Amino acid sequence: MKDFQELVLEELRSLKEGQRRVEDRLISVDGRLISVEGRLISVEDRLTSIEERQTRFEEKLDAVLEQTAVLTEFRLEVSKKLDGIIENNKSIYEFVGEHEIAIRTLRRRPV
Repeated sequence: MKDFQELVLEELRSLKEGQRRVEDRLISVDGRLISVEGRLISVEDRLTSIEERQTRFEEKLDAVLEQTAVLTEFRLEVSKKLDGIIENNKSIYEFVGEHEIAIRTLRRRPV
């Protein structure tokens, strides 16, 4: 009976030692999990920051696109007005040229 009791005690000690090793490993895993959770929180914070920056970039891009549309419209208006000025200038040159010819013709006439 004593051998049986010693064998049971030895097995219990072995189980206890195994249980301690498992507990130590669980503590180690728990520590690693806490570290991973901390890193995950850091990644989430960085992702939130990136999303906020992207939103600001999109808002700025929208403003640039709007300004570009306004400037394009302005450019077209200025171009049309400039074409009109050029046409008017051609007419003025023709008109001045005709008057210059008439003035020179009158100068050659005897008085």
